[in-house]
Amino acid sequence: ITAGLLGVAGSAAQGRADQRRAAGQAEYNRALEANRRENYYRQIDYQQRLAEFQEANYLEFAASAQKSLEGQFGAIFENLDQRRNMTMQSINKSAQKAATGMAFTATAAAESGITGSSLTQAMNAYQQAEARATSVEFENYKNTVRQGQRTMAAYRANAQSAVNRAMPAPLPPVQVPPPVGGVSEPS
Repeated sequence: ITAGLLGVAGSAAQGRADQRRAAGQAEYNRALEANRRENYYRQIDYQQRLAEFQEANYLEFAASAQKSLEGQFGAIFENLDQRRNMTMQSINKSAQKAATGMAFTATAAAESGITGSSLTQAMNAYQQAEARATSVEFENYKNTVRQGQRTMAAYRANAQSAVNRAMPAPLPPVQVPPPVGGVSEPS
């Protein structure tokens, strides 16, 4: 009888110890799950803040690149304006030189009484020289404009490449925490 009572008492004590162990394991599992969930939410929050920071930096860099590009384009347009003004001045000088030469030739011909084809040829020579100078100046200006366009295209491509390189890489997904194992209560 004593042995039976001791066996029952030992089994009851073992059962209570198993229940305490199971309760302790369940409490540990709840704490572990809460910790993993908290870490998961922290990682999500960190990734959102990091994404916002990267986007702000990217937008700031893109705005800076655009402003720089506008400045470079402005310098090219100023150079083209200066070149156009120089072209117009050169054409005006050629026209004035031709007009002066034609006036001098016409005056000299009138004083000396020269008429006919030699006078016409002399006048045509001045007009041809003026037309040739005008044509060369316009061709040079057109080439300068084309070069400016090529330079602007190169600046635009370089700026676009820099902006593309500055684009942040996608962030890796946050790993979902693994589930915590269940605890079986002793019978």
